[in-house]
Amino acid sequence: MTRTAQLSGVLLLALSCLLPGCLNVQRLKNADPYVIHHHNWWNYYQRGRLYVQDEKFQAAQSDFQTALGQIPGARLSYAKESWRARTYGMHLIEGYFPHRELGICLFEQQQFSEALELLEFSIQMEPSARAKFYINQVHAALARASTPPRIEINTLSGWTPQRALSFQGTVEGPNPIVALAINGEQEFIELATSHRPFLRKLALKEGRNVIPIVATDVADNQTTTNLIISADWTPPEIHLHRAGSSLTITCTDNLGLNQLEINERIEYATSNEHTLTHPLIAGEPLHVTASDHAGNRITWSLSKKEIQHLAQPSETGPPRLHVTNADKTITLYNPEYVLDLRADDDTALETVQLNGVNLLTQITPLFRTMRRIPLELGYNRFELMAEDTDGNQTSTEITVRYRQPEYRDRIYRLATALAPLEGEIPDITFKRRVNHLIGHELTLDPVRFNLLADIDETSQLLSEQSLSDSELSDPRALLKQGEKLDADLVFFTRVLSDGAGYTIYTQVLDTRSGDELFVEDVYLEDLHHLPNQLSGLVMKLEQHFPLIQACLQQQDRRLVIDAGAMKGAQKGMRFLVIRSSGTFEQGRVILTENRPVELIISEVESARAQVIVPNGQSKHTAQPGDFVFSR
Repeated sequence: MTRTAQLSGVLLLALSCLLPGCLNVQRLKNADPYVIHHHNWWNYYQRGRLYVQDEKFQAAQSDFQTALGQIPGARLSYAKESWRARTYGMHLIEGYFPHRELGICLFEQQQFSEALELLEFSIQMEPSARAKFYINQVHAALARASTPPRIEINTLSGWTPQRALSFQGTVEGPNPIVALAINGEQEFIELATSHRPFLRKLALKEGRNVIPIVATDVADNQTTTNLIISADWTPPEIHLHRAGSSLTITCTDNLGLNQLEINERIEYATSNEHTLTHPLIAGEPLHVTASDHAGNRITWSLSKKEIQHLAQPSETGPPRLHVTNADKTITLYNPEYVLDLRADDDTALETVQLNGVNLLTQITPLFRTMRRIPLELGYNRFELMAEDTDGNQTSTEITVRYRQPEYRDRIYRLATALAPLEGEIPDITFKRRVNHLIGHELTLDPVRFNLLADIDETSQLLSEQSLSDSELSDPRALLKQGEKLDADLVFFTRVLSDGAGYTIYTQVLDTRSGDELFVEDVYLEDLHHLPNQLSGLVMKLEQHFPLIQACLQQQDRRLVIDAGAMKGAQKGMRFLVIRSSGTFEQGRVILTENRPVELIISEVESARAQVIVPNGQSKHTAQPGDFVFSR
C-alpha cells in the first residue's frame, strides 16, 4: 500500500465520526430536542446531555440511567464509556460517557459520595478530563478546613554555576492539591491528589534568584515557600604583579570569591577581592588556583622557565595573548563556549578587550580569566585585543559555530498533519483561538513534531473545497488534499459542548497502520484557562513520544538497544540510526534513498528493547555500535 493511500485510509477513518451517522447535541437541537421517537440508549443519552446543558439535572439523571439500563425505558442499553460508540451500521455517537454524566448529575444534586464512585468508575473505563474536573469538585465539596499543604524541595538553597536549574520536590496535605505554581507558572494538574511530586527546569539570571512555589488544596488552603539560588557562571580572575623579589597575586570575582590555593597553601577570601604576596624564587614553579562560592575554578601555572624569565629584566615588546583556537573556526554542539584567556606584557597591560569590552579591573602585567559565553545558533565571532601602557597592541579572533546535533533537526521528527478544530464550536473566534494555540504549542522548542502544514494552511485547503462540519457526506475532497501529504501521524482535534464547559480532544492516528494510537483531552469551563489547558493537551500528546538516546547492540543475532521500559521505550516506537566516529552529538543521520534509516521496537524489556528493520529497508544499513535516537 502506498503512503498516500495509507493516509487516505486514516483520514477516512477519522472522518467516520464527522459523517451524518455521528450524532451531536447541535444536530439534535436542530431537530425536536426533547421528543424521543426511537427508544434506544443513544436517544436517551443525547437528550440527557441537553438536559445537563439546561441544568435540569434530575431529568438528565433519569435519561442516563435509562441509557445504562438501570431503569426501564430503552429497548437496548449500553454501559461502556467511549469516545466513539457505535449505534447501528456505520452510525456512531461522539463522546459517550454515561457513568460520568450521571455522576455529574448526582454531584449537582449534592449526592457527593455516589457521584465520586461513578466518576472514578468512568475514568477507570475511559479517562476523560471532564470526569477528573468533577472529581476535583467533589473533593472540594467534601474538604474540611485543615492544615495547609506542605512543600518539600530536594534542592537546597545555595550556589550553582549552571545557567538553568533542575529541581524536584513534593507537595502533600490532608486535602488533594488542586493548584501548584512555580515561579509564577501553573503546573498542569487535571486530577487533584494529596501527594504530588513535581519536577521543573528554570533558566536563571546571574546573581540571586528567588523562586516562589505556591501550593493550593481543594479547600483553598495555601502554602508558599521560596527556593533561593545564587547563580554564578563567571570564574574568578587572576592578576600577577612583580614587586621586587616578590609576586603580588590578586584574585577577584564578580559575586563570591571563596579561596585561593598557592602552591598547596590555602587562603580563604572574605570579600570579592583578595591579594597576597609570594616570593619570586627562580627554579620554583608557581601554581595558583582560585575558586568562587559557586564552584567555578581557574588555575594558572607558571613553569620554572617562565618564573626565571619573569625574574629577569627583558626588552619591551607588544602584549602577548594566549588563547586556544586563536584565528580558527571551531564547531560546538552545546550552547556555551568556555574562553580561556591569558595575557601578559613586559611592562603592564592597560586593557584586555573581548568584543570591545574591557575585562581588566586594574593595570597588571599578567592577567588570566575564563569566560563562559552563551552562543547563538550559527556563527559567533569573538575579537580579542590587548594593549599595554606604551600603546602596543596585539589582537586575535575566534569563530565558534554553534549548531544543533543533526538528529535534532525538525525534518527528522515525526511528520504530522494537523487538521483544524471541528465539532460543537461556539463561535469562529473560539475556533481561531484554539487553532492558533495548538499550533503555537506544537512549534515551541524543543520541536517534537514536524508539522507538514500549519492549521491556517489546512483550513484554507478545506475552505477551497467548501467543506463544513455539517456537510461532510462526501469526504473525497478532503481525502484528495490528504493524499498530497506524506505524514507519519495525523492529529484530529474536536470540541464537544459538555454542560457548562467544553471538552477538547485530539485523536492521534498512525498513517502506516490506520490505527488510532490514543486520544487525549482537556476540559474547561472558564475560557481564561484556555491557553494553560491547551498547553497541557499538547504536553499530554508529547508524553507519548519520549526522546530516548541509546546504543545499538547485537545479542544472539538480534539487534537490541540499551534502553527499555524504564526509559520510556514502547513497542512500535521508531528510532533514527546515527553513525559517529566521535561523540553522539557529532553523529550523522544515516540515509537511504534520501530517507532516514529507521529501526522499530518489536519487544520491550526493563533495560533493553529488541528492534527490527522495517520492510523495504536493507537489514545491513544499521550496525552494532551505531547510536539511535527516537523520532
